[in-house]
Amino acid sequence: MDMVAGIPERLKNARLRRGLTQDDVSQRLSVSRSLISQYESGKTMVSVEHLLKLARILDESVVTLMGLSVRSISSFPPSIVEVTEMMDRLCPDDRNVVLRLVKGLTKE
Repeated sequence: MDMVAGIPERLKNARLRRGLTQDDVSQRLSVSRSLISQYESGKTMVSVEHLLKLARILDESVVTLMGLSVRSISSFPPSIVEVTEMMDRLCPDDRNVVLRLVKGLTKE
């Protein structure tokens, strides 16, 4: 299973381990329950912003939800690893500020 293909299953498993329903997660993420269902079924790709928020809600690291291992991370440039670890430590509001800043800088 590749990294992207495995995200839906890892999201669902993390949710179930925490004893949360799709409704619980959707309320915390401020989205519809059907969007959570689409994420977990793989019908819709999870945005980076939502993946960061889901990691907090599910008490998992982004690295784990993405299915990365220490070995695969070691092939990333050090700056990517450092930024990912820093983003993981930010509160949701601060993460949103950083994401808006980066989107503005990259004109997305």
